[in-house]
This record gives sequence, structure tokens and C-alpha cells, in this order.
Amino acid sequence: MVYPNLGYCKKFINFAAAMDKYMKIRLDIILREVLRSERGHMPQKEAAQKVGKPQSYVSKIEGLAWKWVNAQRMRKIGVIELWEYCRMLGVPLSEVIKKWEDRVEREVMKGK
Repeated sequence: MVYPNLGYCKKFINFAAAMDKYMKIRLDIILREVLRSERGHMPQKEAAQKVGKPQSYVSKIEGLAWKWVNAQRMRKIGVIELWEYCRMLGVPLSEVIKKWEDRVEREVMKGK
């Protein structure tokens, strides 16, 4: 039995995995940007006090999305945490998700 050279296939699989990882990071960054824009000019400390959390809580949720170097180390945002954060801002979770979807469609999916 003759086996084909799988070098090309391995390169493609690695590329696809890297793109998938890039896509997830980009989607996460867009969510954090939406959350930051919803907070507006309210200081992080003031936003955190609304839910009885330290300022570092808001900082960790919003992440350092603008720094790609730190994108690998950004913590995940759970649904309950996202809901709690939206309540803190006085914005419905559905509105934040809609804004996130709109940005994803506009910025990420336009090339597909």
C-alpha cells in the first residue's frame, strides 16, 4: 500500500487550527470592546462599586483587549458573569449580544 505525502495536509490542518484560535480571540476581543463602550465614561471603580466588587473585577472582565500580546491570557467570561456585568451597567444582556453580533457580522464575517 502506498501512502500519500501528508506534509501539505498537516500544514493545512495547522493553519486551520491557528485561524480557529485567531477567530475565537477576535470574537472575545469584540465582546470586551462592546462591554467597554457600554460602560462609556463611567470610571471602572464606580462601575465596580455598583455591584460591590473591586475595580479589578471590571478590569478583568473588560480585559486588555487592545493588546494582542495579552489576548492569550485573557480570562473567559461566563454567561452569568456577563449577565451580572450588564445589569451593573443597566443594559439588557440581549442588547449587548445584539451589538456584539452586529460587530461580528460587520468586521469578521464580511470576508466569508
